[in-house]
Amino acid sequence: MPKIQDKMRQKLILCLKFFVTLTGLMFVIWSIQSSETEFSLLSEHWKTQPQNIVQAILILVVGSVLNWFGEIKKWQKLVGHISFIEALKQSLIGHSLSLFTPNKWGEYGGKCLFYAKEQTSKIIALTGLGHLSQLMMTLTFGSFGLLLIYNSLESFEMLQLKWSWMILTSFLLIGIALCFKVVRTKLWSIWLQFKNIKSKKITTTLLWSGFRYMVFAHQFLFLLWCFGVEVSYVLGLSLISSVYILSSIVPVLSIGDAVVKGSIAVVLMSFVGASVSTVLLTVFLMWISNVLIPASFGYFWLWSWQPNFLKAKA
Repeated sequence: MPKIQDKMRQKLILCLKFFVTLTGLMFVIWSIQSSETEFSLLSEHWKTQPQNIVQAILILVVGSVLNWFGEIKKWQKLVGHISFIEALKQSLIGHSLSLFTPNKWGEYGGKCLFYAKEQTSKIIALTGLGHLSQLMMTLTFGSFGLLLIYNSLESFEMLQLKWSWMILTSFLLIGIALCFKVVRTKLWSIWLQFKNIKSKKITTTLLWSGFRYMVFAHQFLFLLWCFGVEVSYVLGLSLISSVYILSSIVPVLSIGDAVVKGSIAVVLMSFVGASVSTVLLTVFLMWISNVLIPASFGYFWLWSWQPNFLKAKA
């Protein structure tokens, strides 16, 4: 009887892998097909300024490799007992599963796949710490950026309204969730795990998060320069950090992150005379290299994953 149950579970795992991979790749293909405008802009740039496209590709490759190196090292340091390759696998699969969930919630479940059930609370706490540290960098640098360009922004009333709406909705959802005992028990378990995290590990996580932030902020700036946007170093980084902090307000699927960032970037970059096409192309290329391509690798790597009950028999 146990053998029959194991075979049934193996088939179920296979079906889940197939479903997740198919769904994710369909999201990827749909995203590419719906980006005809960006691809036409890329084609126009290639015809008129091919050297700029070559430079942009180099910036994308180097920046994305460094960005993901920082993310993988951060997860490796958080867990503490896995190799770089294992951290790479877990990070990419977690990222791929977060592609069609709001605020990367799918990453929590993706990383828990690699650990025993009793470690779930700990892995969720560590993943949460990784996200929280990255958010801290976004808020810190974004606050400075907004202060530097405060006089140029004319829509703070709208932003305050968004904040009010977000806070009210968040409290409402939290209140509903806390009505369930299973949720309260799980949150308490995660909090206990979070409290046990050493301060040295938190410091290391913040440093790697800061490294990642500086990498993709400079990647954004170098791409703008590459496409001819005339903006100073300080003002450019201030605008970019403002884009990231404002886009973090909106809960959105990772697959639609480029739309939100692109819309905000178009408004902010207009203050320095950047054309809409240049800004949209820059955001699109960064999204492709930092989000879509790594997620595609994660879906294929998902097929090498085996649940714990199969590992025990291997």
